[in-house]
Amino acid sequence: MLFRSELEIKALSVIYPDAAGFSEKKGSPPHYEVYKLNEKGEREPDGLCFLSTDFAPKVKGYAGRIKILIGMNKKGQIKGIKVLSHNETPSYTQALQETEYTDQFKKHDHKSEYILGTDLDGITRATVTSLAVNAAVERSVKYAANKFYQLEVKQKGSFKWKDIFLNYDLYIITLFFILSIYFYLKGISNARYFILTGAIIYFGFVKLNFISIISLINIFAGRIPDLISSLSWYLLFVFTLISTIIWGRIYCGWICPFGAIQDILGKISPFHVKIKNNDEKKARLIKYILFVIIVGAVFFTGNTGFTNIEPFNAIFKLEGDIFIFIFLIFLLFSSLFIFRFWCRYLCGVGAFLSLISSYSIFPLKARKECSLCKKCEDLCPVEICDVDDDVFLNQGECIQCNICREKCKEKAIGN
Repeated sequence: MLFRSELEIKALSVIYPDAAGFSEKKGSPPHYEVYKLNEKGEREPDGLCFLSTDFAPKVKGYAGRIKILIGMNKKGQIKGIKVLSHNETPSYTQALQETEYTDQFKKHDHKSEYILGTDLDGITRATVTSLAVNAAVERSVKYAANKFYQLEVKQKGSFKWKDIFLNYDLYIITLFFILSIYFYLKGISNARYFILTGAIIYFGFVKLNFISIISLINIFAGRIPDLISSLSWYLLFVFTLISTIIWGRIYCGWICPFGAIQDILGKISPFHVKIKNNDEKKARLIKYILFVIIVGAVFFTGNTGFTNIEPFNAIFKLEGDIFIFIFLIFLLFSSLFIFRFWCRYLCGVGAFLSLISSYSIFPLKARKECSLCKKCEDLCPVEICDVDDDVFLNQGECIQCNICREKCKEKAIGN
């Protein structure tokens, strides 16, 4: 007998409610045969129930395969689906368990196109997951309909690399980084606020696309999404990694939407609290400790809920429990007094990028023209300049805001 979980057994009658019974799990790929009662009151085959991970194992979501139990009758019509397990970020994908989302698949069969936004509604701000669910259901249903009932199915054409260039995210994300790097290298700090405003709108509210702890954990664990359906995610991560290796934390200072909100709050706030240097250094260690604890907890328990400390979903999607909203208010309020409070002391992604930035190829540094006027120390919003130190600044903690370079009268600061 093939392995079947208790969760599978309970879900069978949910996705195929009018069934008169189910067989044991059998066959290849493994499946359950569904029975109905005929006019004589005898049981006869009516359809199948099967797992998407058995029928379409290559389909991956944002964080790996999504296990979906699918019910289909002999005509190739979907009777119901239920997501049994996944590794997607819980706070982004609660709709996977809602009947309003899963019931829409009942309108489709082995002939349907399963086009997101046309045939099926996706999960708001979880496009990668939505595409994965669509693909898993479509491929599974079409494969089962053809293999077991010899129904004719229309397969989608194979992917062509030129399709990538039809994705507008490719150009928008590339433009954001090109402009950020250009103005950074030119030493123009004011242009940063135009880019930050655009980042809040595009990366935050429109796409909900940013680097998060769960993104890093998935990469560490080798759970990476499909390239084509997740192109914008790959672009953002690759551009962030490359720019950090070369210059430092360009992403943090110019692209990150939550960092941008804090940055703008700090810019308009008349209240600024300076922290003593030793206390500042100790406080920065918190984000490294949190990063290690969260990553370790997720790896050892498999529970991605530990990453819910990140406020991104709460501010850009307005979803979460009361505690995360209280935490969000605290962070935004703190940013009025301490510039980029979350980024400096609590952000796990900031800790990770800081480690890379510490060894960047072309960091900001003071040239021999430096007169030791210490103006950069007073102007640095994240308080990491120290002209008495031979290294000039804390390379890993610098967010490349360019204020010190732009305001330096001797033009003694550069890459």
